[in-house]
Amino acid sequence: MTDPVVLTDVLFLLFSVTAIVFSLLVVVMKNPIHSSISLVLSFLPIAAIYVLFHAPFVAVIQILVYAGAIMVLFTFVIMMVDLSEKEYTLHKGKIYKLLSFLIMGGFLLMVPYMVTRFLPETISEPKESVVLSHFTSKKEAHEFGSTKNIGKLIFGKPVINDPVQANDNTLKSMQIVSFELASILIMVAIVGAMILARTRKKEER
Repeated sequence: MTDPVVLTDVLFLLFSVTAIVFSLLVVVMKNPIHSSISLVLSFLPIAAIYVLFHAPFVAVIQILVYAGAIMVLFTFVIMMVDLSEKEYTLHKGKIYKLLSFLIMGGFLLMVPYMVTRFLPETISEPKESVVLSHFTSKKEAHEFGSTKNIGKLIFGKPVINDPVQANDNTLKSMQIVSFELASILIMVAIVGAMILARTRKKEER
């Protein structure tokens, strides 16, 4: 019989690799429509990871908001701007390619350094009573490193019956910084789309 913990970890790795592959296709694809489709496909395994973290509400929001509304907005902006092939290849000289490789290489080197620098080598049973309150039994506390319990620590354990209100309280308490950064990111994307459309309209005049 397959161990549920092992199966969960295998699914987590599978969904993670799938999300990374589609994320790379977003920047590799030359056609912006194909890039937007790859971005939509990258959202689906991320939603599946949220389900593994026992956060189905966040998974549904991931699909409805990002794979639905926001990607429709991105596709609409891409079709509205309608850049020509010449504009696609405007800044693809050797200096830009070298700069992009340096930035990407620096980022790839920085990620493992940050992980090894700030994460402990071994994850043991938490001693703080606040953290232990997220678990329903001593056995779950000993399995602190499992995917299920990591999800509990990230999203919290709802203490009220209404799942929408419970997740709202979790966002306000534990994930407020990430929530605000996401809103800023969306605002920057909208402003950038407006600037691109305005520049295109001036050139046509």
